[in-house]
Amino acid sequence: MGDQQADPHKWLEEVLGEKPLAWVKERNIECIAAVGEPKDTDTYKRILTILDSKDKIPNLYRIGGPEGMYYNFWQDDVHVQGIWRKTSMESYKSGKPEWKTVIDVDALPPPAVDTAETWVWHGSTLLDEGPDGVWDRAIIALSPGGSSRSEVSACARAWQLPGLTSSLPLVGRRHPPGVRPQDGEVGGGVGGRVRDAEGGQDPDPVPLSQ
Repeated sequence: MGDQQADPHKWLEEVLGEKPLAWVKERNIECIAAVGEPKDTDTYKRILTILDSKDKIPNLYRIGGPEGMYYNFWQDDVHVQGIWRKTSMESYKSGKPEWKTVIDVDALPPPAVDTAETWVWHGSTLLDEGPDGVWDRAIIALSPGGSSRSEVSACARAWQLPGLTSSLPLVGRRHPPGVRPQDGEVGGGVGGRVRDAEGGQDPDPVPLSQ
């Protein structure tokens, strides 16, 4: 097809790079000068009030069997980055559920890469061993500043898989996320290898269903 012209905007793909962020800051200044500061509008304030309302109905999902706990990821004006929390169905039905925080994202150390100062929650992936499973393993996915690069760690075990751009499965309780037990290769289309930070030792975690 002959020589293809290089993309002059390819440098913008480094979304947390110093130069792209400076470019975005300049465009934001131009935009605000033209249309005004969005945070000063009544629409922004109204939407923010709704999002921060304590009257929101929490979206629940159960981890474990019929007696399992019910989980919710919650954000408001206090928990800006969010908390992953749990309660029992009995407590939830009371109208004033007693929540127990599992992960406080705001309390985590800030990202150690790029220029991001906050985390964005991308959910959890559970080790599903069937109806009689223990439910004591989960992958938690966070990204620095909301970029596509996820920092993935496994709850109840010290596996750390930084900088991933795709999801990984939990293939077994004694193997790091995405690792095939027979050859140790990383699954999910991600290159490289994964190290078990605890040297193969099996911890004694508290089941997520309790």
